[in-house]
Amino acid sequence: MRERKKIKTREAIRGATYALIEEQGYDATTIDQIADRAEVSPSTVFRYFPTKEDIVLTDEFDAVMLEEIRRRPAEEP
Repeated sequence: MRERKKIKTREAIRGATYALIEEQGYDATTIDQIADRAEVSPSTVFRYFPTKEDIVLTDEFDAVMLEEIRRRPAEEP
């Protein structure tokens, strides 16, 4: 149950960030706005993502993708 709540919070923060960036641009979007839109505190945003940049440049599938790439044959281009 706790893990599902973390996933929902992470998704809410990401969704809020993407919507705000689409509406007003990356530079104009603040952590306070993201937190407000996601209905969490700014400290919660930072607990999940150390920086605003991390929200848009990382995702929970990075480790999965990396592992899948590593499993590919070494000779594969």
